Amino acid sequence: MSQENIEIVRGIFDRWNRKERDFVEGEVHPDVEIRSRLQAEPYRGWAGLKLWMQEIDDQFEEWQLVVKEWRDTGDLVVGLGHIGIRGQGSGIEFDQPIGWLVELSEGKPRRMEFFVEPRDALAAAGLAE
Repeated sequence: MSQENIEIVRGIFDRWNRKERDFVEGEVHPDVEIRSRLQAEPYRGWAGLKLWMQEIDDQFEEWQLVVKEWRDTGDLVVGLGHIGIRGQGSGIEFDQPIGWLVELSEGKPRRMEFFVEPRDALAAAGLAE
């Protein structure tokens, strides 16, 4: 089951990087929640997910998720790597180590959280470095 969950999350990240962001409502859990350091309150539900994606596309010309290592604890998948972004209009590029925590429920993303420090994603999942 855990490798299957990693493949689900890897597939979502791969689609994102190909700019195939035409996710349909049934592909994510109805109560999906996205937590980002860019927003104090999480984005919630299908409308929140769409708003989050739109805000990213409005602000960034490029947004690449590079995962070097995957770990899982069953329903939690952690990706460790970095994010490469380029500002919309400004062209300013930024590359940052990052950790992602994705909680799956019924085989669908239920919660996605982004951590500036990859070790924080591991800690949130109850995993050691």
